[in-house]
Amino acid sequence: MQNNYAKTSKLTLVEINDDAACSSGKLTYKTTGKKYILETTRAESQPISTSASKKTNDYICADFVTKTMQFLRNSGRSVSKADVINYCICITQGFITTLAGAPGTGKTTLCRLLAKAMGLREETGDYNENARYAEISVERGWTSLKDFIGYPNPFPSADNNKKKDKGNQDDAIIASNIDACNAFRRMNSKWQDETPDAPPYLMLLDEANLSPIEYYWAQFLRNCQLDDDEESGEDGSAAKRKINISPKDAWRISPNLRFLATVNFDHTTEELSPRFLDRSWVITLKSPEEILPRNKQPLPEPVPLRELQELFGFPVEGEKFPAAVKSIWTQIQDAFRDDNVKMPLSPRNIIAVENYCIAASRFREDEITPKKALDFAVLQKILPIISGYGDRCETLIQKLTDIAKTNGLDCTHEKLEEMSAGAAANSGFYQFFVR
Repeated sequence: MQNNYAKTSKLTLVEINDDAACSSGKLTYKTTGKKYILETTRAESQPISTSASKKTNDYICADFVTKTMQFLRNSGRSVSKADVINYCICITQGFITTLAGAPGTGKTTLCRLLAKAMGLREETGDYNENARYAEISVERGWTSLKDFIGYPNPFPSADNNKKKDKGNQDDAIIASNIDACNAFRRMNSKWQDETPDAPPYLMLLDEANLSPIEYYWAQFLRNCQLDDDEESGEDGSAAKRKINISPKDAWRISPNLRFLATVNFDHTTEELSPRFLDRSWVITLKSPEEILPRNKQPLPEPVPLRELQELFGFPVEGEKFPAAVKSIWTQIQDAFRDDNVKMPLSPRNIIAVENYCIAASRFREDEITPKKALDFAVLQKILPIISGYGDRCETLIQKLTDIAKTNGLDCTHEKLEEMSAGAAANSGFYQFFVR
């Protein structure tokens, strides 16, 4: 392997060879550019490689994925390493991840367990500085942000702008959901101090489609593009990420924030809009085939967002889409561009699938194969956007079914068969969320 030599005190570190000279310094993560910088104490030549390192991650990957899988299994969830990798890639790369399924399939429980596996403490209604996970129960009739978080107090106290003691809260905003309001207050006050060394903040929208998510979550839709360098300042902070909580107040959003959502589909719920589905990963849960015994476990140490980004985050320089599935992915894109279909995929979704597969390729094939990764990515990012009547949809579904069956994309093939059966029973209407 050839080495590149940099004569600077700041080096882009991807992999350092075993025979490289040691140097003292500080390793920091820069959100802009998605890379690690080694700030050395002396300016001299340091041999580094610009190829992506898999060797340096082997121990960390195996340790985190194995521990998380064991934590979930000890909590009664029958999951594989591929499942854990899938959950973590979606959560790390996506601003919001939706869990769909019939009632009783454990959607909310899985969200809670994933937060615990990451060592995140739950909001309890108090102003807890260490809380990093909040569950918000969505109610029927929500129409705006004020239903989700809160609204301006028309009669704030006279000393509202004075410095408050720790734990006392500014009364300029009346909380609709105390856990959500507490969380966003802290994000606003600490957004400049949030670094990838801090844990992620997970917020669950439970039963998210009891009200149109397009309405009450509207201000967050423009914050979904996590890999957009223009959304970050020079210091890596989320410079433009904020919500307007009142006519006078705009609260900053933590760069560590990720949303989870659970959805059911019956006569009491709202449809998920194409605009929302274009921005969300959709993980479908089924009734478990195996019920495992549950054991009470201690809460693990919080995992830094930096570590999740290193394992499951966006590609870094030198990483490429896996060649083993490039032909299959091209066939899928061509199916959408076909002259009889003319429903080309959006650049957003193409990039999302490719970023997912690149992240999955960091792991060994006995944990998740490139084909399984593409299978998950197409199922969770591409199929949810299919919705409609007519020959174009029928042709598309048939083409995708043939591709999935021929190439062993089992999860995708199963879902496409389910969509075809649903269309046959529903006047030819094809949709991902078959009721």
